[in-house]
Amino acid sequence: MDPNEIRKMSAVEIKTADTYKDDGHAYKQGLMDPKMGVIDPGIRCETCGNKHEECPSHFGHIALELPIMHIGFTNLIKTALKSTCNTCSKVLLHSSAETHPLDPEKSEQDYYRDRVHDIIIKHGVGSREFKTIIKDIEKECAHKRRAICMHCGSEQGKIMLDKPSTFKEKKADKGEHKLNARDIREWLERIPDE
Repeated sequence: MDPNEIRKMSAVEIKTADTYKDDGHAYKQGLMDPKMGVIDPGIRCETCGNKHEECPSHFGHIALELPIMHIGFTNLIKTALKSTCNTCSKVLLHSSAETHPLDPEKSEQDYYRDRVHDIIIKHGVGSREFKTIIKDIEKECAHKRRAICMHCGSEQGKIMLDKPSTFKEKKADKGEHKLNARDIREWLERIPDE
């Protein structure tokens, strides 16, 4: 999700790790700011106006100087990096018709898009079938014959993950370099919506 969207949806920016003052009231812009909901009976939430029983709770955000990666998304990020161009960020599948061997009338992109759609409808996103097709797409995109992007002509490196969340890109002629969180975010932001 885009950081600007998160900030817009957030009830408050958290600026202090403090929770309660000596008088028992929560610090504004603290971890227990009443804009995120309340836990004390008789006090109303400053966002929705409800008491703690009816308040759904609201989230706040912490402004960071640099992007960081959520460890829970490491495998999804790895799949996205392996499946997209390091320069134009387009998926490393042909977009022109007649490029998929199993369905000669379709492009590779259309073929896989249709398969993913069918699997989501029949089995859902959490299914074994969905995970399998995503792995198939990742494998196809990371294949050696995809060493040059078919969209922009850029050389593609091999994406490696050093657990828990350090990504590296290895190119044949330039060796290996670490991808920091800012590089990865910029790469993922360039992915077209098509």
